[in-house]
Amino acid sequence: MEVADLDSRLRSQFGIPAETEGALVLNVAPGTSAYEAGLRAGDIILEMNRQKVRNAHAAVELSSKVKDSALMRIWSKNGSRFLVVAGGKKR
Repeated sequence: MEVADLDSRLRSQFGIPAETEGALVLNVAPGTSAYEAGLRAGDIILEMNRQKVRNAHAAVELSSKVKDSALMRIWSKNGSRFLVVAGGKKR
């Protein structure tokens, strides 16, 4: 999974409201646990394991601490939702 900080260009490109904070998902590889959980490019990671994600660095830091699974609150054009993403690499 590849994430980036939100800036005005990306907000405009993906239609993200100015008040939305988090890490923008740029790419999710098919077949990964994140992809199977429903995470897609253009989604915003708002929280991970009930901790607020303010930028891409925070998302990377929090994901490095995941052992079994991560509860993520995601914003997308369809509204916000929760996803559970299995930790580690899929075999």
